[in-house]
Amino acid sequence: MDLTRRPAGKWIVDFGWTMSKGDAALYEEPFRWVKEHVLPMRQQNRRAAYREYWWRHVEPRQGMWGALAGLSRYIATPTVAKHRLFAWVDARVCPDQWLNPPEWVEWVDVPVPGYPKQPVPRDEDAVKALKKRTLTNLYNARPQWLADAHTTLDTAVAAAYGWPTDVSDDDALRELLVLNLGNH
Repeated sequence: MDLTRRPAGKWIVDFGWTMSKGDAALYEEPFRWVKEHVLPMRQQNRRAAYREYWWRHVEPRQGMWGALAGLSRYIATPTVAKHRLFAWVDARVCPDQWLNPPEWVEWVDVPVPGYPKQPVPRDEDAVKALKKRTLTNLYNARPQWLADAHTTLDTAVAAAYGWPTDVSDDDALRELLVLNLGNH
């Protein structure tokens, strides 16, 4: 959600994928919060591992954390979106997915081997809410942080091509066409 909207100021409690319940409990306040808010939902989950290891973050990505080790930031994009949106994220941030909040969707296997799980709305209320939660609606609202991100990106692209930072869209397109035609 922080990627496609203004930061909500929410946190993900991530005790890692190997921490025991006893070790996690040493972090008293985060553990208390997870026990109060996550445990009741996990007790209802069909997956035994989710019920048994209820204090651990769902679907940890050990490979991702290994790849991010030593980096100060990474580029993130929503998993499911009509349009691609990319943003720099501080490497200490554990990503979650705004377009398909866990309280609204259930992830199910698709019949095609090798494809990722697919989000399916949990009920009719979730169907209605998810219809409004699109990147198109975000772009149409055009919050200031998104406009600022585009300006920063435009400036970086102009610098990469050696253009002035205030290059017009028409001039940029003309220059790109010349570059493209010159490569054929």
